[in-house]
Amino acid sequence: MPTMSNNGKDLYEFGPFRLDTAQRLLSRDDQQIPLQPKAFDTLLVLVRNSEKVVLKDELLNAVWADTFVEESNLSQNIFVLRKALGDVDGGRRYIITVPGRGYRFAETVRVIPHIEVNVTVTSLPEALQPGGTPDTQAGNSVAPSIFPPVTGELKQEKSASRRWTAIGVVAVGVVALAAGVLLYRHFSKIPRLLSVSQVTHSGRVDPWGRISSDGSRLFLLERDGDHWNTMQVAAQGGESQPFLSTFHNTRIFALSSRYSEMLIAPFVGRTGNLPLWILPVVGGSPRRLGDIFVDDAEFSPDGSKIAFSRGDGIYLSETTGTPPQELTSCAGFCQSLAWSPDGKVIRFTQVDGNTDQTSLWEVTVQGGRVRPFLAGWNDPPAECCGRWTADGKYYIFAAVRGNESEIWALRESKALFQFAPTQPIQLTHGPIDLREPLPSRDGRSIYVQGGPERVDLERIDGLTHQSKPLLNGMHAWEMAISRDGQWAAYISDSVWRSRADGSTPQKLLQNTSSLRFTHVRWNPDSKRILVQATGRGRPATIYSVSPDGGALTELTALGHPYIIPDMSPDGETIVFGPDAETADRSVERSVLHLYNLKSGEKTVIPGSQGLFGAAWSPDGRYLAALSTDMTVMKLYDFQQHRWSELARGTYLTNPYWSTDAKYVYFQDLLAAGEPVFRTPTKTMVKELVFSFEEMLRSGPHRCLFIGLTPDGSLLTRVNREGGDLYELDVDLP
Repeated sequence: MPTMSNNGKDLYEFGPFRLDTAQRLLSRDDQQIPLQPKAFDTLLVLVRNSEKVVLKDELLNAVWADTFVEESNLSQNIFVLRKALGDVDGGRRYIITVPGRGYRFAETVRVIPHIEVNVTVTSLPEALQPGGTPDTQAGNSVAPSIFPPVTGELKQEKSASRRWTAIGVVAVGVVALAAGVLLYRHFSKIPRLLSVSQVTHSGRVDPWGRISSDGSRLFLLERDGDHWNTMQVAAQGGESQPFLSTFHNTRIFALSSRYSEMLIAPFVGRTGNLPLWILPVVGGSPRRLGDIFVDDAEFSPDGSKIAFSRGDGIYLSETTGTPPQELTSCAGFCQSLAWSPDGKVIRFTQVDGNTDQTSLWEVTVQGGRVRPFLAGWNDPPAECCGRWTADGKYYIFAAVRGNESEIWALRESKALFQFAPTQPIQLTHGPIDLREPLPSRDGRSIYVQGGPERVDLERIDGLTHQSKPLLNGMHAWEMAISRDGQWAAYISDSVWRSRADGSTPQKLLQNTSSLRFTHVRWNPDSKRILVQATGRGRPATIYSVSPDGGALTELTALGHPYIIPDMSPDGETIVFGPDAETADRSVERSVLHLYNLKSGEKTVIPGSQGLFGAAWSPDGRYLAALSTDMTVMKLYDFQQHRWSELARGTYLTNPYWSTDAKYVYFQDLLAAGEPVFRTPTKTMVKELVFSFEEMLRSGPHRCLFIGLTPDGSLLTRVNREGGDLYELDVDLP
């Protein structure tokens, strides 16, 4: 085992990584990997004790010396480090878990001690000083010359030669100096990430709310069970505090350039088409802007106008609420509007309604000329949510290249002798997804959202209401139990199958940069698994796969977003509907379809317009489906060929059937306590099953009901940690 120095300035190398303790940086192949401070400290302890088992208590005491924290904090740090090091299934194992004891760093570590370099400059001998010669100025005797005497003519030729040599040397020096200056200017113009620091520590930041700032404070949206809190935090970091607002849930779109007003909207769920209001930052009541409804909104640089988007395009209006004028139509959903500092251009993110693919576009304020921005740079495109620095020199945005969302910088202005890159420069390099960049006023920082999300699957006993973790603590976000109760299929980084208790796990399908699995269901006979996948530049597609693994079988290419397929009890027909968030509201696309696996025939269920998320009853008689505004649950009777209203609520989740087909279970996610209900098909009277109120008080920020076990227990996805705000200290020359 290597001897670890306690010198705080040592460098540690292992594999392709370098750990710089002086600058507190982890890098791989000279690319910086940002880590939270406690995660860095955890890694440092493990590296300094390479190949030894470090007990959990030792790690807790070393990293949180003066603070008591739960062991889950350590587990989360280990999770973050494994992701940062690429320590995933099938890859190199850097951190080994020693069950019941602690962790061991399994890689050989090379120690590079810090060396203080002292340079002593010694004066040259007088004989070698400028103007001196070895024979006359050093006081030495003159040695006899071995050359013949020089005549006058030769002296003139030699003098001329020396002059031309001097001119040549000067010319070469000037050229070299100019080249050096240009090279320096070239390399000095590359944006750099200097350091990363965490601003908030709640783990509740919702990226849908974006980030706003008045220069000294950051405004953000945090999820808190059945509602959201609008929060403020000092730009330098610290404890978040509520930002008072008139409404129960308030989304902040933007602040005016003088930070005197903000554009806001009250909301119930994370949807678009929200009423637009103006709120004074200091004192005063909010003022409704005419009858304007928006998906996103932004002030012009001078504060006199507002650009806003809604389903069909981007519009301009005066801040007085004058009738809006259309600037451009949108072939999809337009969001994340950003007005250039000179007021001439608006850039925005366009979401393709068929594939959920995001791309950046720009439109001129005068004339409404629209064009794709960075066309061809990323194929397929996956860029979003960009903003300019205050001086207009850089455009900062997020983009996915590979599996991670990173922050990029593109220099806009061009100056004489400037050799700035014409392509975006990547500022961050994992290990966590970062998005929604907001440059600070002085251009020295970029505030971003991101962070590892901790999601636990738990089982709520139907009788005792006691909660029990599933999958031995493995992080996963969706699970389905086979109808015979023997098997579980779930999605984490991949699609897995295991016994219902989580034992004997087997990976079936791997998420990739081009294919990501989002939903999983079992066939009624438990012999096949239905999965839904999306990919960059491709529509949602439903596949089936054997529980033993193997090739995917594509069932139908839908051509536009559909979600959550379910299968008839006889295994012959699939029912599916639109994606509630991106659904085209046209009659053709916002309906439920039946797809016969044998004939390939696709038919529309009569009266199903505006419904999605259908679930088939185990006896095959009924379908339960949800309205796309998430407020109504309906029941379709195949025998009577008619729909009935099953339940109403604030924000209902997908329906799940009891094994005897007598009850439909669902959750009202935005009601107090995020309660789960069931409705009998005979009486249509809603019954309370379980409230998560007590669990939410203990720390989680959301508890989502995702299914039933054969014995009637509730499968629950518990979100304990999520996003935070980070400050990127950058050099944007």
